[in-house]
Amino acid sequence: MQVIGGRFVVDPSWSPYQGEISKVVRAVDLENAMAKVAIKIFDKDAFQQNIVLEAFARECESLQKLSAHDNIVGLIDIGRDIDTGCSYLALEWCDANLRDHLAANPERSWNSFYNRYGADILDALRFAYSQDVLHRDIKPQNVLVNAEGRACLTD
Repeated sequence: MQVIGGRFVVDPSWSPYQGEISKVVRAVDLENAMAKVAIKIFDKDAFQQNIVLEAFARECESLQKLSAHDNIVGLIDIGRDIDTGCSYLALEWCDANLRDHLAANPERSWNSFYNRYGADILDALRFAYSQDVLHRDIKPQNVLVNAEGRACLTD
């Protein structure tokens, strides 16, 4: 059983999303009634360490400014795992990305899509820009949908 930060127990039945400098695993939060969370673990051996540290620092700074918005994925914790030496972010768990969610739950029209997701995504972007945070990778895979069906901007 892998525990990250002494608090988050990784779900071994779920396949991680692997990126270039980080991976995302699903875990449960021992300090919050076993709530599901996403843990983004930054690979301390990927690329040059200074690039990984800079990416981690920028993401931390952005999420600390933005995660209070209902349509931006919520930040739960920031830390460094003592056992692995890897920095991590604990984030609100969302069940699917927008691309996969829409494939399973298609909208009837553009107006329906806008009313259900589009207005919230645009409001999240407006808020981010008002905080001097620019999202440079807007795509359906970077919009997550939580259990209540709420769109949450990420990455």
